[in-house]
Amino acid sequence: MPQSHAEIEKMNGRIAAATGLADLVIAGAAKRRETLAIVTHEFLPGVASHAVVVKRDGVVVTVLEGRKDAPMVTLNTPLCTISAAYSVSPANLGKYPPDADRGEPQAALYVGPAGDPVAWTRDMAVLDTGLVKEFAGALARDGTCIPKDVATNGTIKKKVKSLTKEEFQVWVEDQLTGHGSPHMAHAAKRIADWNDKDIPFQFKKKLFPRAETNIDTDFDALVGTSERFEMIRSSVNDPCGYAPVPIYVGGKLVGPDEYESVSSRLAGSVVYLSLWCKLFTNTKNKVVSLKVGLSKIVVSSLGATGVRTDSVVDVSADTASVVDSVLDVVADSDPKRRRTGP
Repeated sequence: MPQSHAEIEKMNGRIAAATGLADLVIAGAAKRRETLAIVTHEFLPGVASHAVVVKRDGVVVTVLEGRKDAPMVTLNTPLCTISAAYSVSPANLGKYPPDADRGEPQAALYVGPAGDPVAWTRDMAVLDTGLVKEFAGALARDGTCIPKDVATNGTIKKKVKSLTKEEFQVWVEDQLTGHGSPHMAHAAKRIADWNDKDIPFQFKKKLFPRAETNIDTDFDALVGTSERFEMIRSSVNDPCGYAPVPIYVGGKLVGPDEYESVSSRLAGSVVYLSLWCKLFTNTKNKVVSLKVGLSKIVVSSLGATGVRTDSVVDVSADTASVVDSVLDVVADSDPKRRRTGP
């Protein structure tokens, strides 16, 4: 049964109150005077780089000292509606042969507003317009921070001198929608057309993370035959394990026996997402990329049975590890199951 705006607003209030479960809980962040920012920091002596941090009342609260590289910031979203889900269903993943040209298999979720779209867009601005503004400010201030990146840094300096602050931000927006540097893939389509309010965010999770040795789990058989599974795993070219997106329903982690039936119903579901955010600096390839990836899905209202997409999207692999701590606040619209706790 569809949830009303009032029910979603109430649930977002519960999510907003659980500030201890992520570095930044997006719901209610503006009222708490919290946001994401991009700062420049020397993680190694004499080597500056950009990093995504959390600011509260204008002060950076993310600990940077003692780190060797930029931190991974964890986020919890307000309730969202999943418009499409690719590669989350193990059965769909197993139908298609691995394709090295498309990169390693990843799950991809496309999400839009749940409840009041104006309020949702205002909250989620921390992940698009807010980060674009921060990215533009960091580039204008310090360039890419990549040594010998003469071409990009030279262009940035010329643009800063010749353009107004607003014009420079528009120029940065154009760069962020491409595949070069800088890059912000999760919101690239939204940035390309700010006037289209229906363009979803895209969040991804690598399905076969690397490991020291191959790791077998109870989820492996869901992909198909053992031969099919090994074919997909061998495409990674390194030891790895199959790590499907963790899905929580009614406060419980969905296990292998129910995972396929639940994952195939994600399209149309109302959920909140646990995400990670990190700014990567690839000095060798002279690329600065801000990535927001998927850690887990917490279901408030599951989509209709049989609503699914029958295709797989494999996109280039992220190099980030994903934080998989258990959430303590569960968005669940069924009053018989509503509770807090894992």
